Order: sequence, then structure tokens, then C-alpha cells
Amino acid sequence: MNAKKYKVISERMPDGSINYNVSFNLKSEDDIFWFDREIENVIIKESDGRNYYIHMGLFFIKVPYEYVLKNNDEPDKDIWKKTELAIIKYILNEYYDNNHSFRLFLRQKNYDIKKIRKIFKSNAFDDDIIESFCHYYYDITDYFDTWALVEIDDTYSEINNIILRKKSDNHVETVNW
Repeated sequence: MNAKKYKVISERMPDGSINYNVSFNLKSEDDIFWFDREIENVIIKESDGRNYYIHMGLFFIKVPYEYVLKNNDEPDKDIWKKTELAIIKYILNEYYDNNHSFRLFLRQKNYDIKKIRKIFKSNAFDDDIIESFCHYYYDITDYFDTWALVEIDDTYSEINNIILRKKSDNHVETVNW
């Protein structure tokens, strides 16, 4: 496998803070968070020439950096909660509806998707819903690779698509998804 090189860059954030800077190339995106356990969020310049912001939350969430800049200007808007809720919604709806092996996995775990959807829908605006989902349905998130790729519209204001992959022994770099 031809490993891509990732360079983490420092960047001034909208709140004035400076993001973490790693001054050498990493062999894999997975190395970013293993390099230093104190890292919470980073910006990487990918081989496609674009900068991506990586948020460590429900998954390692990778979004175009412009999305973060555009949405962090709105003080009442928590983009990570919005993004993580969109990922959960995607898992429970589109991914479930379009992926036979995932449906079989949930059946084997004795999960009732209608019940989970109802719980999620009734609590969608509860601050603890993401934490509860991770706690009570941890094996659902564990079904997936640790990374989530979020595609954004041309104005960098709305989520267009979420890409998740089933966990495998060999991680495929998200730039190749």
C-alpha cells in the first residue's frame, strides 16, 4: 500500500486560539491522534491540496476547513453537535436502509431500529443524546471505521453527504474514500 503523507499545520482559529502544529510528516491519518493524546482538533493539508479540519468526537470527523470557519462565526450554533447528530441520523436512516449487512448486524444484536429511531427522534435536541447514543449503542458506532468523512455544499454551510465505512482490519485513508 502506498501510504499518503499528512502534514498537520498550525492555524489561527476564529476564536483567536492557535491549533496544534506538528512539524513532520505522518504516515497515516490515524497517526495524528496517536502522536499526542492531548490533541483534540487539528487541521491537515491533504494530498488533494485542501485543508481539512479533524474533530475528535463520535468519530474522527473530517470536514473541509472552510465549513468550520463559516459556521464558527455564529455564536449560538454548535457545529459539532449539529454534525454528530447528522451522523447519527444518517446511520439510523440512510445507512440502515441501504446496507443489508448493517441491518443483519443490528438484528444479531437484537436491536429494534424503530425503537432506536423513536428514542433518537424524541430526544434529538437533548444535549446528552450523542453521549447516550455512544453509551447505549456503542457497538453500533464500533461497527464503523473510526473516521467519518463529511461532504459539504459549495457554500460551505450545509452538510451534503456523510461517508462511513464498515470497520476492517486495514484502514483505508479517507482521502481514498
